[in-house]
Amino acid sequence: MRQLGSSILLGVTMMVACVQGTEVIAVAADDDGGGGAGGESSAGGGLPPLLLPSLLDAPPCGGAADEVAIGQVAGSAGPDVLVGGDGCVALYTAEGTALGAPISVASSSGVALAIGRLHTTSPEGGTAPGDIVRAGDTLAVLVNDGAGSFSQGQVLPLAVPVIPGGLQLADLGSDGALDLAYGDMTRVIVRYGVGDGTFGDEHFFTVAGGARQLAVGDLNDDGFNDIVAAGEGATLLLADGQGAFHSPQPLAGGDHVGTVTLLDLNGDGCLDAAGVEGSPLGPSLGSARIMTWVGDCEGHLDASASVAAPFAMGVTAGDFDLDGHPDLVVPRADDILVLTLDSDGAPSTEHVIPLDATPRRAQAIDLGGDGRLELVVAAGERLFLLRAP
Repeated sequence: MRQLGSSILLGVTMMVACVQGTEVIAVAADDDGGGGAGGESSAGGGLPPLLLPSLLDAPPCGGAADEVAIGQVAGSAGPDVLVGGDGCVALYTAEGTALGAPISVASSSGVALAIGRLHTTSPEGGTAPGDIVRAGDTLAVLVNDGAGSFSQGQVLPLAVPVIPGGLQLADLGSDGALDLAYGDMTRVIVRYGVGDGTFGDEHFFTVAGGARQLAVGDLNDDGFNDIVAAGEGATLLLADGQGAFHSPQPLAGGDHVGTVTLLDLNGDGCLDAAGVEGSPLGPSLGSARIMTWVGDCEGHLDASASVAAPFAMGVTAGDFDLDGHPDLVVPRADDILVLTLDSDGAPSTEHVIPLDATPRRAQAIDLGGDGRLELVVAAGERLFLLRAP
């Protein structure tokens, strides 16, 4: 029977053990019996609610909400929200500190989404709102006309469906144009952007651990974007500076790492990584853990900590308690677990936000532009906005 998130390590304030060179950390739990983030910590002090959920209008086309992407696509002052699933791609335009009613921008499925300015060869390319790449039965570019409408651009075949989090837009060719990276279970596939809204042929990079989800960032401070792939394990692909990648480097300390994100855990300016570890990964997995790897700005990611997070389905990051340190957000079977981190990047306190749904993807957004983050959560037939009380 499932144990609720606040009872993961209830009554334990802080404990560090060493197992195979990785710290196993127990965090101070939010002792609310699973009833919200407003209970007592294990140390006896009260924890105020960190985030409170409210329902957003569902996408107008029906179907499940599987994916969330954040970016400016409608020309509004703030970031907009794209929600995709098996029904359509829907746009929620930023309206101050709120989100407007959803409109459908694509009638086909979009279980993986990415946003970026693809027309770098045109004079207005640097200031135009972003275009959209969606993956469902195919990969397709949705070209932004700058006024919030989209036309069908290039359509590309998919040999294997891409899952949420498995699609990334980034400059991987070091030419200023955005490129497309996605996983097909055993390989990372890169299509280099031309700069006119289209992409070239597939380039394959096999990773032994598989590639369900991808994260992109500069891990060795050389100015080139690298890739971390998550699948049966976690694998680092370091860019060679000429549009390709060096031999894959498996990351130690993780087994069946189904999802990964990059962040600066300890404030040293080097990118680190966090992921969900479990076998097999899924909402029924009661033994799932959050793994962290610390980077050294030289292309190494060393296993750092392992925290129990039963039924974890993903991980993202953002500073939700405004202490200057990132927090980890973990969608689970029927709640959101927020692990606040200390200055060293170690989890210190957990907050549980119950949802009357199964969250699938969560992304941070700053609607007010004041540095206070909200959280958009896709949860099947429901969509939530979580914000500070």
